[in-house]
Amino acid sequence: MRTGAYMIAIAALAGAAAGCGNVPALDLAGPGTTGGTGIGGARTTIEASGTNGIGNGYTNPGAGAYFFAPSPDTVVAGSIVTFQFDDVMHTVTFVQNPGNVSDIPATSNADSTRTFSAGTYTYHCSIHTYMTGTIVAQ
Repeated sequence: MRTGAYMIAIAALAGAAAGCGNVPALDLAGPGTTGGTGIGGARTTIEASGTNGIGNGYTNPGAGAYFFAPSPDTVVAGSIVTFQFDDVMHTVTFVQNPGNVSDIPATSNADSTRTFSAGTYTYHCSIHTYMTGTIVAQ
């Protein structure tokens, strides 16, 4: 009897280990994102909020209070990060930029993607200088 119980336990452990590859990626990018994002994935989306402030499930905290969300955002090195711009003109100007990622010029109602090698990147909107963000690629 004991041998049968051990065999069942071993089979259950083997099945659980085999299923580990199907564990979904941890999503640190926030509500509404799709695909593998944040740690464990290869994509993330950062919203540059507009007057509606509702993209990706985030809400504008107050009239004229624009923001990047999520911030900070932690991604896998080599990840593609999509900056999603709403109905207000924004930029992404890097202050700390260890991977030489190109800035994003003023745009609205568009998406821009960048790939981040390992490092910590800080940025701001040159139009709304209080809008700041951080990406940690590891």
